Amino acid sequence: MIAVVSGQYLMAAVFVGVSLLMRDDNFSRNRAIGIRTKHTLSSDEAWRRGHRAGWPWVLSAGIAAAVTGTAGLSISLATRGVSEAVIGILALVGFGAVLLLVVLSGVVANRAAAFSN
Repeated sequence: MIAVVSGQYLMAAVFVGVSLLMRDDNFSRNRAIGIRTKHTLSSDEAWRRGHRAGWPWVLSAGIAAAVTGTAGLSISLATRGVSEAVIGILALVGFGAVLLLVVLSGVVANRAAAFSN
C-alpha cells in the first residue's frame, strides 16, 4: 500500500511543480514539459495563452492526487485492518480524477491557444 500512496504523492509533486512553471509567463515553448498540442506549439503567444488557461487544471490534478493519497494513508493507519481493496479503489478514483483533470487542462489550453492565432 505504501507504493500506491507514494505514487500518488509523487504524481502530486510533479503536477503541482509543473503547474507552477506553467503559470509563469517566462515558461518558454518546448517539447519536454507542458501542454503540447498543435495550437499551443504554433507560436510563443499561443503557448503562453494556453498555459495560462491550463495551469489551474494541472494544479487541481496535483491537489487531487495529494488528497486521495492522504485519504488512503489515513484510512490505512486509522483502521489497520481495512481491506487493501478499499484503499485500492480509492487510489483508482484518485488516478481517474487526475487523468480527467489533465485531459481537461489540455482541452482548455488548446482552445485558449487556438484563439490566439
